[in-house]
Amino acid sequence: MKAGTEAVVERVPELIGAMRLHEAVEAILDLVRQVNTYLEKTQPWHQIKTAKEQTGSTLYHAAEALRIAAQLLHPVMPSRMDMVRRMIGAADIPLADFTWGGLQPGTSLEEGGAPFPRLDKLEVVTQPEPGEEQPENVVTFADFQKVDLRIAEVLAAENVAGTDKLLKLQISLGDEERQIVAGIAQHYQAEELVGRRIVVVANLQPAKIRGEESRGMLLAAEGKDGKLVLATVDDPNLPSGLKVG
Repeated sequence: MKAGTEAVVERVPELIGAMRLHEAVEAILDLVRQVNTYLEKTQPWHQIKTAKEQTGSTLYHAAEALRIAAQLLHPVMPSRMDMVRRMIGAADIPLADFTWGGLQPGTSLEEGGAPFPRLDKLEVVTQPEPGEEQPENVVTFADFQKVDLRIAEVLAAENVAGTDKLLKLQISLGDEERQIVAGIAQHYQAEELVGRRIVVVANLQPAKIRGEESRGMLLAAEGKDGKLVLATVDDPNLPSGLKVG
């Protein structure tokens, strides 16, 4: 479990930096499936009858992998992942700590309900009108308010060593400067980005991508030809750091 978990921890920031968010989420969910397969193979409910100490090791490895998976998924579903972290005794571990071994042996677990109840047990709150189509991928206004979109000016840009896909941008948000790593090197030359005013997600959890810190994510659209086009701001009177939305 340790090797598989560490591989996911390394891969997810790279996928996020390349704006392949659905693949990042899928990689994390695959880790959860690996934990399930691991428990099915080790069968700790039988193992404890003959090897109590080994059973403890089995459960620790499963819980630690789930702890890291929950922290990776936290930006996507914070309340559910907080619930998982409380249940396995990881509520006090920093969200950015993905180092294997964070859970302390002997930590008490918290009883709780299933984080993801079966659909047949969910109470139907609203019913669609006859013939009314329900949109997919809808988020609530409260969820949208959590996303902090801001105007940023690109101060400097350069390629990340060892890769032909990543660019390292130094940006200004008005009262602060920070670095963002993005997978746009095959669509933009570093020098042509300097001075551009782009839109970024300013409150994305920081990540390490190829050893470089990335604090935020820029917005871009993919055209029919596969080319990424940055979301930019034309009005020079709008200051850097201004909230969008």
